Amino acid sequence: MAIVIDQEKKSSPWFALFIIAVILLLVGLVVYYLFFVDIPKRQEVILPASLQNAKRFAGVDINVSDIVGDTVFKALRQDIKLSLPNNTGRSNPFVPF
Repeated sequence: MAIVIDQEKKSSPWFALFIIAVILLLVGLVVYYLFFVDIPKRQEVILPASLQNAKRFAGVDINVSDIVGDTVFKALRQDIKLSLPNNTGRSNPFVPF
C-alpha cells in the first residue's frame, strides 16, 4: 500500500472575495428592484373576442321568479326518466360467503 503525501494547497483569498462580491451584488439588485423601482401603472388588458362577449353579458340581471312563473317554462316536460338505484353488492361485504 502506497502512502501519498501532498503538500497542503493554499486557498486563494481572491476566489472567496469574488464569491462574496457576487452575493452582495445579487442582494443589492434584489433590494433595488423591490424597493426603488416604480411599478408601471396598470395597463389596459386586451381581451379576446370570446371574453369581450362574456363581459357584455356579465352585467345582465336575471329575475328567477319571472322565469319560473312563465307559462312556457311551466309547459316544459322532462324526457329522461330518473332511474332508481339497483340493489348492488351485499349489505355487509365483510361477511364470508
